[in-house]
Amino acid sequence: MRSCYAIILLGTSPGIVTELLWWLIRVEGRNIAGAEVWTTGTDDGAYSGPSGYRAFEEQLLRGGGWEVLVRSLGDRAGALPRPAGFPCWPGDLAGPVEPGTLRPVLFGDRSAQLTDIRSPEDAEWVAAQLHDRLRTLRRALPDEIELVGSLAGGRKTMSASLFGAFSLQARARDRLLHMLLHPEVERLSDRERPFYAPSEALSAETGLALEEQLMAYEVGYPLLRELVGEGSLRRVLDGHDYRGIWPELRANRRAGGTHRAVLRPGEGRRWRLEVYRPDREGPVCVVSLSGSQAETYRAIASHPEGATDARWWAWLREQGASG
Repeated sequence: MRSCYAIILLGTSPGIVTELLWWLIRVEGRNIAGAEVWTTGTDDGAYSGPSGYRAFEEQLLRGGGWEVLVRSLGDRAGALPRPAGFPCWPGDLAGPVEPGTLRPVLFGDRSAQLTDIRSPEDAEWVAAQLHDRLRTLRRALPDEIELVGSLAGGRKTMSASLFGAFSLQARARDRLLHMLLHPEVERLSDRERPFYAPSEALSAETGLALEEQLMAYEVGYPLLRELVGEGSLRRVLDGHDYRGIWPELRANRRAGGTHRAVLRPGEGRRWRLEVYRPDREGPVCVVSLSGSQAETYRAIASHPEGATDARWWAWLREQGASG
């Protein structure tokens, strides 16, 4: 039976955690090799406002939500990870969490705990920690264990950061999922009656089969490490953490270019990229691209601020440009 490792974003609705695990085990037939719930909050009880960790602890662990999931899975409950009794910080993680464990991970660190995302600095910290965690997991997870990310919980900043981290650091086998409740189930769910997992009682009330009560939507993302081959960008992604990668990408994004490029259909399923200079007639560079390389080019070229000439030329040479 296939195993997966889950990284789950959590705001203040812990049903996000149980919904994903139920789907992976019940519908996809997976064993959960380990799971991380990334959220906000403190490990010392000092913060009294709403936080993901407080919801995880009070509603899921002590409030009965986990037991609802176990009952719903029945004889498949053995595929669940064991909830850890205490959280950790990103700096504590050198590899996957203990096998078979579901561990809360709190954004920030012990000296500067992140209780919410309310500033650009907070958002940058979240993006950096998720990116660097994906980079670690890419190296540490066995090839046969798929990494599954859940985008459903937390602030949109968290979801956007996880999407970006997957785009830069995930492996070809890894997936991003977004969990959705059936509209009828969502209508019936509220603070007094939270949804944690499908149930026969809801089936009787709504006429929905267990598998119809929620669904998983797979979110596609550009796998940049694979699209760029073995060139300079691949080496940057492999060799730098977030704070080393993004200054370079932003500097490149802000710079203007003087060349014009045209992408035309080539022979067979390939594309022909022609690069022109304003002081020359005819293309100064021609490169044949596969379909995936052409999609990479389109994604980069669509940015309104362009890219520096030097880096364009380096990329073209890596693709085998002539001219």
